Parts: sequence; C-alpha cells; structure tokens
Amino acid sequence: MSSQKDTLSYSFEAKLDPGALRPSIRIKDSGEVSLAGARGSEGKAR
Repeated sequence: MSSQKDTLSYSFEAKLDPGALRPSIRIKDSGEVSLAGARGSEGKAR
C-alpha cells in the first residue's frame, strides 16, 4: 500500500553559452509544487 503526497519536489540545472567571448551562465533552482488543487479533475472534460 502506498501513500500519495500533496507536493512534488523538483531540481533544475542549466548551463547557457551566450558566445565565445562571454562566460557561461549557470542556473540552479529547486523547490516544491503543490498538487492539492490537481486532484479531483481526473477524467473530466473541460
């Protein structure tokens, strides 16, 4: 038996290269997204 969580944890990392004469840009982010409002809409047409 498994339990469902009301949040989804995420982690994001990116490296942007703007060109040869500029340094790379690094982006890191992490957090949680609430799924509490997502339930109950399964199978319903909009």
